[in-house]
Formats: sequence, C-alpha cells, structure tokens
Amino acid sequence: MALGPNARIAGRLRHRSGQPLRQDPAAQVAGGVEALPLPGRPDHPGDAGHDRSGSAPVWSGLWPLGLVAMAALLVVVLPRFSSAVWRTLGERPALSLLLGFAVLVCVPVAVVLLFVTLIGVPLGLVSLALYAAQLPLACVGAAIALGEWALGRWQPGRAGCRAFRVAAAAVVLVALSLLARIPVLGSLLRFLVMLAGLGALLLQLWRPTRPA
Repeated sequence: MALGPNARIAGRLRHRSGQPLRQDPAAQVAGGVEALPLPGRPDHPGDAGHDRSGSAPVWSGLWPLGLVAMAALLVVVLPRFSSAVWRTLGERPALSLLLGFAVLVCVPVAVVLLFVTLIGVPLGLVSLALYAAQLPLACVGAAIALGEWALGRWQPGRAGCRAFRVAAAAVVLVALSLLARIPVLGSLLRFLVMLAGLGALLLQLWRPTRPA
C-alpha cells in the first residue's frame, strides 16, 4: 500500500494491510496514519512465537517426572532386579558401555535391513518399538544404580529402604536433566550414562538374578 505525492487526506488514515505503508513525502494526512492488526493475528508479531515456545518448559519438566515415576515402579515392583543391575554395572562398567554402544548402533541397522526385506517388516516394527522403549529404561536403570551407589557410600543403613532408593534415583535423574543443559559436556555425560545403563540392563537380562 502506498500514498502518492498528490494524496490529500483531511482525517485519519487507518489501513489493514499487514505491511508498512509507503508514503510519499509530499502526501498529506491531517489525522495521521494508523496500522490495524489483521484478523486472527496478535497485536504484536512476537506474541505468536512466544505462545508456541511456552509449552517447551512444560514438556521439559514432564519428562524427568516420567522417568522418576518409572524408577519408582521398577524399585517397588522389581527391587531385586534393579539392585542386580547396579551390581552388574559396578562389576562390568567397561563391558556395559561397550554393549550399550553396540546395541545403540546395531539395532537401527538391523531394523533397516528387516524393512528392506519386506517380509521382516512386522519384526522390524516390533524391534523398533522395543528399541525406543529401552532407551528411557536404560536411563532409569543407570539412575537407580548410581543412586544405590550413593546410598551405599554415604547412607549404608538406608540402602535397603525402597523409599530412599526411589529418592536417590530421583535426585540422580534431576541432576542429569540439569547437567544436560550444559552444551557439550552435559549431553556427553548423559549419553554415557544411558549407554552404561543399557549395557548393564542387557547383561542382567541375560543371566538370572542372584538371590538376596
């Protein structure tokens, strides 16, 4: 929208174009120019982006809470198994890391090969679902293991209490979530913890749980 040099407006000019008005210096508008917002748009262009980003902190807070709930469920329902995962991680840390990395890399490749064969598509879908489910489970398993290690080191008398085990795992998960905000080091640390938890979890699944 533009006003030419011969424009003469005695009152106020209101326009609804969504773009700035191009006004010739010789054009005269006695009442001034007012830009009106377009229907369905906020008064300030930055408001829409702000509203969309407002839900990000909510989801970033719900994710650690979901992991804490998963840790509590594992400790309450499978207390012996979760303790065995910690023992496995403490006894074989290098093997746990190596196995976790191998599974993290090899499973997607195997799923792609299954999809290529067409016959293995159902098995590939099942494998993909299990692969997606085991990643948060690996983080939770590692958090439980680190929490039990901390309890055994600083509060050995409370290491057998399920409530303290859940609380220790929750503290580890929150700490990992905060450390993940560090640009490089935090993400790398969280990645290594997930690999170790995944490897220890798989090692424990391949052998029976030792009696208490």
